[in-house]
Amino acid sequence: MNRIPLLISCLLLFLLACNAFTPTAVEPTAAPGLIVPAITTPTIQAAGTTTAVPTVTPFTLGTEPTVVPTFGGLYFARQPTLPGQTAFAAGTEEVFAIWQYANLTEGDLVERRWFKDGQVWLTREEAWQATVYGVSGTRVDVSVYDFEGSGLEPGHYALQLFINGQAQIRAEFDILPPGEAVITLSQSSETRIAQVWNGRRLMVVGRDGRERQLAQVEGEIVELNWLPDGRHLLFVELDRSEQIANSSIGLKHALWQVDADTGAVTQLGSFAEDLHGMKIAPDGRYVAFTTGTEYGDACFVDRHLRVMALSDRYQRLGLYERADFAGAPSSTIHWIYLDWENKTSWDNHKTLRVAFAVTCLEPSQATPAELRLPGYYLLDMETFTAVRTGDLP
Repeated sequence: MNRIPLLISCLLLFLLACNAFTPTAVEPTAAPGLIVPAITTPTIQAAGTTTAVPTVTPFTLGTEPTVVPTFGGLYFARQPTLPGQTAFAAGTEEVFAIWQYANLTEGDLVERRWFKDGQVWLTREEAWQATVYGVSGTRVDVSVYDFEGSGLEPGHYALQLFINGQAQIRAEFDILPPGEAVITLSQSSETRIAQVWNGRRLMVVGRDGRERQLAQVEGEIVELNWLPDGRHLLFVELDRSEQIANSSIGLKHALWQVDADTGAVTQLGSFAEDLHGMKIAPDGRYVAFTTGTEYGDACFVDRHLRVMALSDRYQRLGLYERADFAGAPSSTIHWIYLDWENKTSWDNHKTLRVAFAVTCLEPSQATPAELRLPGYYLLDMETFTAVRTGDLP
């Protein structure tokens, strides 16, 4: 037999198999911001959220892939819990930088290089504290501020992040001069657009471009939604006057309803009730909220459910809590709280899907009834009953 060609063919196949494909790393991008119109000619720009794309590390056969520390998704906001912006009104005292991180280890050198109007403004270096921040997550405790003067000076700002001397991601924002407006929220109906200017002024803009002010608040308007009739609006006002440091403790929210035709403003929820995170039923007759500071410590979490019933003219009829629904979880021993984020929604005009969680529930010591306390529930607003539909992840 002629074995030489066969051996050569096998050798070629082996070499081709060893020629491993090397993927290209994807550089994460900054989150887009909101709008910066002048007061006389506001415009709307689509906003979204960009998250970091994990870096793919090339490797060859016989070696282990190297884990690379990365930053991504950098954006700026007035508070870590608020939407990102690329422009802030004159007089803004503090701007937070929020970004995602992955694969960091104890002692990695992190540099924050701030620029103002194209020049290096501030530089901060620190060794990464994995015992505080972990190896992956979202950093929310970095800000620039001026509480003593008239706020941060107008100008163009930028932040460049580095890890161990390697540039990671850069994002920019502006502090506008006096007289220019930032649209911090915007919601459209079929016939008009509701906008919040500089966080405090609620405006309505017709399809013909004409503007009219509906309300101005002392705090900040942080939520805004049209009701189904396209005429009435709900908005949430935030009061920070009793806020403790940069935490959610001391924050209070009030709920308002506005008739965009007449300009009539009605308060539906007080600051003491602290209603926020609204989710409106399809017909607008019920609105679900969370209330509480969101603070958690040991076996305590301050987050609760409230549901408001509205009339056909969107006036308040009643406010209900978990205990008002027969079959909802209850306990005199364990703390039950609302598992709110991405788990509360309206199935239809009268059925609310929620998740309740329980703190400090030790499975080995709990009774079967206690183990069924946490879970998904359907709340019926007509019968005021709750039915457990499944376990939490």
